[in-house]
Amino acid sequence: MSLMSIGFEKRMLFDRFEIERDGNFVILRFGYISKGHLLDHFAAACSVEAISAQREDNLKYLGQIGEIPLKEPEMWVVPATDYKIQLFNLIGLTRRDSEAEITLHNFAAKTMVEAQRSKSAPQLVGEPIALLRSELGIHKHFIRALHK
Repeated sequence: MSLMSIGFEKRMLFDRFEIERDGNFVILRFGYISKGHLLDHFAAACSVEAISAQREDNLKYLGQIGEIPLKEPEMWVVPATDYKIQLFNLIGLTRRDSEAEITLHNFAAKTMVEAQRSKSAPQLVGEPIALLRSELGIHKHFIRALHK
């Protein structure tokens, strides 16, 4: 498996997020608000199974990056707007000093199934969907909320 690190469809800062569970899917919404104005937003969805498959690794990473701040992120009422929901099935998490990053990649299910059936195991390349940056505290709260 290979993850492309260039060519993300969306690159943005975020300081607000919402996680909505809708049947077999999880919808993630991210926003960046400055001085009361929504400057940017993004939404993506994946299956509950994809989130569950990454739970152990994500919580291990959360345990390695320190305590979650007591102060919760500000509540965000997601505006009624024309969100275009992107698909993903792999979340990448990393941090550097006080800055944190979430990357979202997508693999076509058919390609994954064929790779599992193949004896030669072709190289899978993940399509880069989003690169989302935030303060480390927001990042920690996001991970905790994602795996509640």
